[in-house]
Amino acid sequence: MNELLQNPQLNIPVVNGSAFIPSDFRIGNYVQSKEWKGIAQIEGIEVLQDRIDFKVKGYIHAVIKGKYFDLEPIKITDELLFSLGFYTDGKFRIYVSGNFEFRLRLNSITGEYMCDFPNWIFSVKYLHRLQNLIHNLSGRDVVLS
Repeated sequence: MNELLQNPQLNIPVVNGSAFIPSDFRIGNYVQSKEWKGIAQIEGIEVLQDRIDFKVKGYIHAVIKGKYFDLEPIKITDELLFSLGFYTDGKFRIYVSGNFEFRLRLNSITGEYMCDFPNWIFSVKYLHRLQNLIHNLSGRDVVLS
């Protein structure tokens, strides 16, 4: 069965107004902490009946609806893109791995990065979503250097 149907709490923001929606994340995604202010990868995710546990930097961060949650997504910056292996041609931020090429452009009005594909254009604001998109399209993970 679909895990979202069995565990609808996976698709709800952890705290009202939060950008952290548990179903958006997978092992290997980068997150940051309000407490330790660093960037680290998710090492494990366990869905329990009353909570969702994210293991990061050896610690368990429990998602319990409506309670304080310490992890948050990371907004994409040029610095992060270059740390992931992107380069620029002046207009686009480009990631190449094998035969796979992925292009982003910065929307000067919204400040968000835009993915341009032949029949669709969309914005990507957070690092974990970019990681998941590249993984889904190429089967490869991008990692910070």
